[in-house]
Amino acid sequence: MNIEDIKIKLESAKWKYAKTMPQWPHDYTLKETWDNPNEFIELSIYINKHGKNELWHYEWKGEKRSKPRIYFYLGKYKYWIMEKEPSKAILINRAVVE
Repeated sequence: MNIEDIKIKLESAKWKYAKTMPQWPHDYTLKETWDNPNEFIELSIYINKHGKNELWHYEWKGEKRSKPRIYFYLGKYKYWIMEKEPSKAILINRAVVE
């Protein structure tokens, strides 16, 4: 998979706004909505392999916290998965880079 393939796949994915987390605005795409689940897995692996390790700073129930994440930057978005093992990912998240 090259960067153009990645871009096309991400742009053509069905994205949904994560309305249950308005404090952290982002969209997600579900593996189950992809025509080819193997492409979803390949993309999840690519995101983790080529992403940057960063800390996600957030507040939960009045307490400030940080959690490591791997973010893959492309265009105006950063992408990430929640699972440590990319082959087990069921969703990919994206947020506008500020």
